[in-house]
Formats: sequence, C-alpha cells, structure tokens
Amino acid sequence: MCALRVGLVSLSLALVWGLSPAVCADAPLDDASLARAVLDRLDRDPHLRSLGIDVRVDRGVVLLRGSVPTLADALRARALTLNVRGVGLVDTRLDLSTRNRSDRDIEYDVRQRFLSNGDLARADLGITVRSGAVLLTGRVDDMRVRDIARSVAAAVPGVVGIADEIRAPREEGALANAE
Repeated sequence: MCALRVGLVSLSLALVWGLSPAVCADAPLDDASLARAVLDRLDRDPHLRSLGIDVRVDRGVVLLRGSVPTLADALRARALTLNVRGVGLVDTRLDLSTRNRSDRDIEYDVRQRFLSNGDLARADLGITVRSGAVLLTGRVDDMRVRDIARSVAAAVPGVVGIADEIRAPREEGALANAE
C-alpha cells in the first residue's frame, strides 16, 4: 500500500506550476494511463511508430492490434510493451501483412539471408517452410548462432512462426547429463 502525503501548500504550488504531485512507484496505472505509456514506448521505436499499432487496455491487460510486415515486428512490439511499467499481460493480435507469401518464396528469402550472414553462412542448417511456419534444423557450435538464426528468420516477410530444432553444444551436454 502506498501512502501519499503532500502538504496543502506543496500541492497548491505543484498545481500552479503545472506539475503533478508525486505518484507512488508501485501504484498501478489506470487503463488510460497504461495505454498512453505503451503508445509512447511504441512511438519511440522509429520502425514501429510508422506501423500504426492500435493499443487498448482493459483491466490492465494490453491488447495490440493492427498489421505488421514481419513476425520480428510483432515480437518487438510485444517485448517493448512488456517492458512498460505496469504491464503484466499482453494480448497480441497483430496480423502479418505479408502472410500470403508462398512457402517457396519465404524459404528462398530465409536461405539468402542465412547465406549473407557470416555466422549463418558457415552453419549447416536445414530450412523447411509450411504455411509460413519455418522449421530450422541442424547443429551449431555456438548457442549465439542459434539465436541469430531465429532472429534472421523472424525478419523475413511472410514468416508466421518458427519451430527451432537446432542442436547446440550446451543443450547436448545437458541431455547427456540427464541420461
């Protein structure tokens, strides 16, 4: 519980000067204030600002709606929203405007981006696309390369999801210890 004690003179001066009285840091924001805070955070991202994402808040649950070009954009909007103070739950209903690309075109673009990335060009990764969902398979020597592969694939227009079956050293060691 937050008790706010502001003297009458301090409050009057704050109002005269156009200042807001102090607010308790752990006090929950009302829905309208939370929506403004999320919109402000999304507007600070130069790419997301231009996408016109609609933000609604109902009883503290943030709803993101609109259309974005890539899965990476949707994931970024969700992550930025979750980092706003007071946000607990995010309902992401962002439509991918590039959803109707052919699997063949998506697979080609993912392969080309992997080949142009120094870390991924050396990796032996399999790429399969079904209905816009990308399945990544293979083995990498570094967990970081696995993360790069997911990020690069998510930025390809038309990708609606990523299933990752890439094996990495830390994972294999954990499996051996579990047996």
